[in-house]
Amino acid sequence: MWIYALGGTSAMRRLTFGGRNRLPVWSPDGQRVVFQSDREGSVAIFLQRVDGTGGVERLTTPDKDDVHIPESWSPDARHLTFSAVKGGVFSLWVLALADGKITPFGDVRSVEPIGSVFSPDGRWIAYHARSPGAEQLSPNAGVFVEPFPASGTGARNQAPRVAFDFQPLWSRTGKELFYVPTTASGRLAAVRIATETGLTFGIPESLPFTLTAGRTSGATRAFDVLSDGRFVGLVAGSGEGPSREIRLVFNWTEELKRLVPTR
Repeated sequence: MWIYALGGTSAMRRLTFGGRNRLPVWSPDGQRVVFQSDREGSVAIFLQRVDGTGGVERLTTPDKDDVHIPESWSPDARHLTFSAVKGGVFSLWVLALADGKITPFGDVRSVEPIGSVFSPDGRWIAYHARSPGAEQLSPNAGVFVEPFPASGTGARNQAPRVAFDFQPLWSRTGKELFYVPTTASGRLAAVRIATETGLTFGIPESLPFTLTAGRTSGATRAFDVLSDGRFVGLVAGSGEGPSREIRLVFNWTEELKRLVPTR
């Protein structure tokens, strides 16, 4: 794993050594990352400061042949969601960082990566799931939102379906939810979401830029939203090898207003 300052004033800096280290997730204060590593045999989750000081702390210990995938840190830095993969099936769990207690989040099970994300206020978790045996366009596949902590009722709120629908991501304001609707277009779907009194969704709209072309529901998310609202992500290559570009998207809301005028 490496760190690169977007300002371009410093060179890339290597953060991790030893083992295969991947899938980093920033802490809310930007001082630490959790990541997946096989450095001690099992594929577990570890914690490290980004300035390189201090040691590396193991956070989880998977059962034999299981794999743990870090996914989202709660805004108050008290909880971490992660997936446990066993026999090709993903399940969603929550780790309490204060005492290391691990509990399942509802009964979320999927044959594809879950990619859970906390809402900016920490009250909701969005995730992707395709239940074992379900087709991609079945009612048991898509993007879902549940309250945190889990309600215990088993009820799931499905975001408005566009197509396959995977890899959800909240806007920094928590008023929109983005997700990938197909593997071909590379355009994200954006849906307004209100959580003040329950949960309601608006009508999905297609964002007017290409960012995720070629990404499949079997892959991990390769895009994000920065604190100032810009998108950052990997751009699909031309077929002659992987792309070496990282693309930032500016003023996308103004472009969306121009292409999709509202009254």
